[in-house]
Amino acid sequence: MSTSAERAAAWSAGAPWGGVAPAGQVLTVSQLTERIRARIASDPCLASQVAVTGELSNVKAHSGSGHLYFSLKDRNSRVACVMWRNHAQRLGFEPRDGMQVVATGYVDVYAVAGVYQLYVQGLYPVGLGLLYARLQELYQRLSQEGLFDEARKRPLPPWPRGVGVVTSPDGAALRDVVAVFRRRSPRTPLVLSPALVQGDGAVESLIRALERVVQVSWVDVVIVARGGGSAEDLWIFNDERLVRAVAACPKPVVCAIGHETDVTLAELAADRRAPTPSAAAEVAGPDEESARLGLRQQTVRLERAVRRHLARLHECLHRAASRPALVRPDRWLGRHRQRLDELVMREEAAVRRALEGPRLALASLSGRLSASSPLETLARGYALVQEEATGRWVRRAAEVEPGAHLRLRMRDGALRCRVLDRLEGAADGDGAGLIRPGGAEHGDLA
Repeated sequence: MSTSAERAAAWSAGAPWGGVAPAGQVLTVSQLTERIRARIASDPCLASQVAVTGELSNVKAHSGSGHLYFSLKDRNSRVACVMWRNHAQRLGFEPRDGMQVVATGYVDVYAVAGVYQLYVQGLYPVGLGLLYARLQELYQRLSQEGLFDEARKRPLPPWPRGVGVVTSPDGAALRDVVAVFRRRSPRTPLVLSPALVQGDGAVESLIRALERVVQVSWVDVVIVARGGGSAEDLWIFNDERLVRAVAACPKPVVCAIGHETDVTLAELAADRRAPTPSAAAEVAGPDEESARLGLRQQTVRLERAVRRHLARLHECLHRAASRPALVRPDRWLGRHRQRLDELVMREEAAVRRALEGPRLALASLSGRLSASSPLETLARGYALVQEEATGRWVRRAAEVEPGAHLRLRMRDGALRCRVLDRLEGAADGDGAGLIRPGGAEHGDLA
């Protein structure tokens, strides 16, 4: 029994359109959609960044996800659009049906519905729409260069020697900055570098003013400020030349342009952005009154800590002064002197007891040694006999022949003798070269 796929293949082979498709290929809907998507993706104009102008229609915000769905149309065509929540949240206006806008984003195919859509990343009202599109392109390019990276931002000095102000000398921004410094940092000097903040030549004027103010050696921070105005009035602060000048400034820059909701590229390139010129002055200058208050509080805490420490030292000194050793040192020393004498006598007695045993043992050994000494033997009347010719000690009478010359060593001296005769059995004991008094006949005393 054939499968449904085999039956479909057999049927399509005999169909009248079977030979129309190239090489007999039949695409599925998914394959067709993927081919269309691949063609769109291969077009750099559609797949990366495209700007489309038209009229908003069927604008709907999804209540759950926050994504924005709408259409863009003109007299002849309509295109479906979707704007994800992360982009929709950054819109500076509320999109409504009938508004003429410029949408930037990329084109892709929504395969489920089989339609191509514009995935919108930026949406701008017509008039400013093209400017915003160019602004987005400039922002992307400068971001890739790292001009807006937080890592390159420098910290502001907490106590600047002076602050430079780049703004219009007639604008409200300067008055706001001066008022804040008079109130919070009256001792911090300000240097005004006047510049145009709108109109023709404003960009060049701002760049020159920025270059002038950094030449003042004691200026540690620069404020670039402008009061509120329309988007067109503030647009010069998105100029690439001014943005690069702010980023390249050798001293930290605080930038405050317009109101809190206005954000320009110059502010993003500055080391610090402030929502208003007044806020920029508060950021750049120290709050001297708060510093004085903090110093007073620190002084009070330090004084309290010193008093507590001195009180503890006084208490310790009082306790030490009340000790007997300091009140009556003679009595205290007397008791310890007596105790020292007792310890010395105890140690001396212990040493004597420790030495008594070795002393007695030494005396015993000395007595034993004296008893076995040859000198003690000589003291009892014995003599040592030595053959004079050879120096050999004579222990037996048989070792000496008559006529031999001998030396007799006695306690108080020595005698030279000659043997007249050898008497058998006359020796008493078996002494080693010893002669008892009266035990030998002496003759020929030397």
